[in-house]
Amino acid sequence: MKKLLSVMLLLATLAFIADISMKKEDERPDPMKFQEAMNFANFNTYADRDFNYTFSYPSFFKESSEPWYGPGHVSFSYHGNGTNMVLTCRVLPKSAIACKDSSFTTSHSLQDFSGYVSLSRGVLRENCWYVLTFCYPEEYRKAVSRIIFQVTSWQAEPPRQIITGSPKIPYRQ
Repeated sequence: MKKLLSVMLLLATLAFIADISMKKEDERPDPMKFQEAMNFANFNTYADRDFNYTFSYPSFFKESSEPWYGPGHVSFSYHGNGTNMVLTCRVLPKSAIACKDSSFTTSHSLQDFSGYVSLSRGVLRENCWYVLTFCYPEEYRKAVSRIIFQVTSWQAEPPRQIITGSPKIPYRQ
């Protein structure tokens, strides 16, 4: 009985050691790993009280607030695993953009940063252009499709507010 117990304990120990030593690193490409992580990512909502707009961004993006940005301008970024992504929103006077429509969506490759794309969505509201821009590596296009959807469908909506003194109904302009 003692020999049987010793053999079983030895086999269990060997199986445990073999299991630990045989585990491999995740060899998938970084965009594929990022895509899987994005499937579970939470989004936060940024609300600008000066210019009364909101947009959603992945919760793991970090806010970059530079004093020279000025009011109405905010930037959130992700820098990790050899990649950089930036989501920026800015408010410009109507005269700054020559567009006859009340909104636009543009996408182009960045000349100074090979392999990166800039996607912008502009919405004209109250004589100001609200422009949301997302810069990301081209190879991550599928991985960041949730962010791309957020940008292309963005409407620069004001934050939802509750009217006090009446039933709790969201206020919309």
